[in-house]
Formats: sequence, C-alpha cells, structure tokens
Amino acid sequence: MSGIVGIINLDGEPIDPHLLGRMTDAMTFRGPDDRQVWIEGNVGFGHTMLRTTWEAEYEQQPFTLDRQVWIVADARIDDRETLAEKLAIPFQPLRDAGSLDRVGLVTDVEFILQAYLKWGAACVEHLLGDFAFAIWDGRKQRLFCARDQFGVKPFYYARSKNTFLFASSVDSLRHHPVVSSDLNEETIGDFLLFAHNQNQTTTIYRDIQRIPPAHRLILTDRQIQIERYWNFPTNGEIYYRNAADYVDHYREIFSTAVKDRLRSNKISISMSGGMDSSSVAAMAVRHLAPDGEDSAVKAFTITTGNLLPEDREDYYANIVAESLKIPLDYFSVEPYQPYERCDTSELHCQQPFDDYKLAFWIDYLKKTREHSRVLLTGHGGDIIFLGSNLYYISLLKRGKVGQFCRDALKHITVNSSMRGLGLRSGLKLLLGQQIGWKFVYPDW
Repeated sequence: MSGIVGIINLDGEPIDPHLLGRMTDAMTFRGPDDRQVWIEGNVGFGHTMLRTTWEAEYEQQPFTLDRQVWIVADARIDDRETLAEKLAIPFQPLRDAGSLDRVGLVTDVEFILQAYLKWGAACVEHLLGDFAFAIWDGRKQRLFCARDQFGVKPFYYARSKNTFLFASSVDSLRHHPVVSSDLNEETIGDFLLFAHNQNQTTTIYRDIQRIPPAHRLILTDRQIQIERYWNFPTNGEIYYRNAADYVDHYREIFSTAVKDRLRSNKISISMSGGMDSSSVAAMAVRHLAPDGEDSAVKAFTITTGNLLPEDREDYYANIVAESLKIPLDYFSVEPYQPYERCDTSELHCQQPFDDYKLAFWIDYLKKTREHSRVLLTGHGGDIIFLGSNLYYISLLKRGKVGQFCRDALKHITVNSSMRGLGLRSGLKLLLGQQIGWKFVYPDW
C-alpha cells in the first residue's frame, strides 16, 4: 500500500516543489518507509514507500530506465516469470531479501515500465496483480495511467483548465489550490440510500474523480481519454471427462494465486474457520512453511463472546490452526462500543464510511501487523463460488438442452432442491419483465 502523487501543469508552468512536497507528505500513512519526489519542468511525481516484498527492499521511486520515461506505482505484479519471458529480460525470483542476485533483480515498478516501453498503452493487457500507476512519457509528452482489473489499488485524479493531478489519496489532492471542497450531491445521495457510492468514476468531492477498475487514462494535449482494457471473461467454458480434473485445475490456479502473494518471510492470515480463509491458510503453509516453521505463518480470528454466543468461528479456526500446526491469536469484538473513537484523527475516513466497528477493525489490523505487513484473507470467495443463476437459462438459449438436463440434474441432486436454477428469473428476463423488487427513490 504505497502512495503515488503527480502534478502536470498543462500551461508549461514549473512545478512548485513545496506544494508537491506537501501533497506527498499527505500520503506518508500509506508509505512510511521512504519518501521521494522527482520534478522536471512542468511535471512532478511523488512517492511514499511501503515495503511488503523482498524486491521492494531494493526499489526506488519515482523510477526511470532512460531519464525520459518516468513512473510511480503502487503495485504488486504477479506471474512474473511469464511476464519476464514475454519481455525477454533476465529474471530470477528472490527467495528472501538476503538472496539478492543483481542480474536477476526486477522490481514490480520496473516490470510495469518495461511492459510500457514494449507495448505502450497495451501494456496493461499483459499485467496481472494489484496496481495503480502513472507514467510520464517525455518523448511523446503524454501521461499514461492505469488501475488493476478489480480496482484493489486506488487512483484519484482532478483536472482544472491548466493542471492535471493524481494521487492514491483524496486528501493529498485537496492540498492543491485548484481542488475545491465542494461536495458531490449525487454521491452523498448514494451513500445515504445504499451506504456506498454507486458511481465508480466519482467521489464525495465534486472536483475529484476516480479511474474505474480495469480502465486506463491517457492525457495528451489537454485531452483526457479513458477506456476499459479488460472485462471479466464470461463465455469461456472448460470441459473434462473426469470430474476430478476440475478440482486439479482449480487447485493449480489457486496455488499459483496464493504463491504470488507470498514474497515475504512472514504472513498473517485472517481466518474464520470457513472454507475460503482456511483454504488460503493451508496453501500458504504449503508454500511458505512446508517444514513447519512456526514463525512463517500466523492466523488471527475474531471472537464475539456474549454478543453472539452462537457464533463459533473461533472454535473452527482453532481446529484448522491445530491441523495446519500454525499459531492462532484471538481478538474479541466484545469490549468495543458502536462508533467508538469515531471522532479521532486515527479513524478519519477520506470518504463516507458506515461501519460502526471501525475502531475494532483498526486495532485488529494493528494486531496482525505485529507479525507481518502482509495479511491474507478469504474475502471474495463466496461471490466467485456462488455462480450465476442465469447459467442454466443460457444453456437453453444456446440450444444445449442435453447439457442443461445433465447439469440441472446434478444441481438438484447436490442441493436436494430446484432453487438456484434461476429458471423463473431467466424466463422473466427472456420475456422482458422486471426481475425482483423495484426501488422507489425518495423525492429528494
């Protein structure tokens, strides 16, 4: 979670180093390990570093290879071996911070810059991982920015007649005098009705926008072009004769995904004892501590005490931890009051946030940080495994009646019910009828 910031004066005015410095300082909470700025004429970048991988110990930003093209990034690039092969650059993964081979050292930010130099704006189509970055191409006098496919890393920007700004933090942008404190009333309405902003391009402030997930931004000659570079694949199908092959294929992908996030000697895991977090924990132990190194992987679980006596996550988490032979710390939510410490600077949120347990979550993350800066969770698994209730109706639409019968029979056998086949909603969709309830907006 490093921080990036940039100023481009479109009228050619030189960058104010004190202003860029203040905007960079506003992001030290994101990157306490290092702080650097770069200025060249009307362009300036700032970066605050949080080191969470072995390679980051040797990374300096803003970064350049030729002093013509500069980059700042908050990034973790995955599948690095494949990317290095595509780029035809020497690469040797580090096993730890002490196994440095200068010939094979390629940092995440260098991977992105090498990809840009080879493919230009199409570089993002070759990148996997979590990233937000900005590249100033002095040869073409253009700014190229991008955000990862799922929007894990934040990217905010603001534009006035003569200035373009970007940052990882809303508060950082607000240090610049062209950014007002005027609020975006539509965003406020979304928060009051739905508890979060429905528009992925806006923020609570009228002058500050976001690059949506899976989008890139190009700024040239005062013109901004924003376009999507990736969509979640929905039409691909994989078929195996043996049902066990599906499990093997998934295990291979899952193993790679966890391994990509283990570029550290120690890992913390938020574990509930459920399928998702327990699977992540087991795979992390397999990769990082196969010989049972006690200090490599540590689990943390939340207890509810008398607040929810029927909640037994800590019980199941303990069973998993004992099976994996990893230590487990318990953290209780019971002592915390709703909205505790909400008026303190520590709990200051740069945009509206409706979680009344924020103090608890902050303290919980501090606890996990005592073991490692990297925290793995099982969040998001339910959504992926849930599947789509339009799958079966799509088979009928494509005339795959035999496959529909086989898959529907499997579904009914496993679930002892026809619920989840989505036939009613699918039929309504085909007939152009409304699905579910209709939301009625208040007059205001």
